[in-house]
Amino acid sequence: MGMFKMCPRCNEVMIPLDQKYCDDCSNIVDGNRRKKYREYKKSRNDTKEQGFYISKIWMVKRRQTIQLYHGLDVYEFIVNNRIVYADIVHHIVELKDDWGKRLEDGNLIPVSKATHILIHDEYIKDIDSKMHMQDLLSQAKEKFLRKIKK
Repeated sequence: MGMFKMCPRCNEVMIPLDQKYCDDCSNIVDGNRRKKYREYKKSRNDTKEQGFYISKIWMVKRRQTIQLYHGLDVYEFIVNNRIVYADIVHHIVELKDDWGKRLEDGNLIPVSKATHILIHDEYIKDIDSKMHMQDLLSQAKEKFLRKIKK
C-alpha cells in the first residue's frame, strides 16, 4: 500500500504523496490558474513582442534552433551534465533590450521550462546577475556546438 497525505487545499481527502491536490481541488486550482493567465495576457503592453512570437518566421526559426541543438536544453547539458529536452527557445538578449537580435542564431538557445524560469529569475535579480547569466548561456552554446562537431 502506498503512502498518503491530506490534500493541502481542502484538508479533507487523502491523496498519494506524489499528487499535489485531490481531483476536485486540482480542477479548481487549474481553473484559477487559467483565469489569472487570461487576465495577465489581456493586461500586457508588449504587443509587438507577442505578435512576433506567433509569427510564421519565428515558428520556423524556433523549429530550426531546436533541431540544430538536437532538441536538448543546452544549459542543462553543458552546465549540469544532464540530458533534458527543450521546450522553449530563449533570447539571450531579450527582445525588449535589442529587437534587432530577435532572429540571430547567436542570440537563441533552446532550454526547458524549468531552465527558462531559472534564467529569468537571474535576469530580474540585478544587472550583474543578468549579464553573468547571458555570458554563461553564450558560453554554453559555444561549448555545445564544439562538442557536437567533434
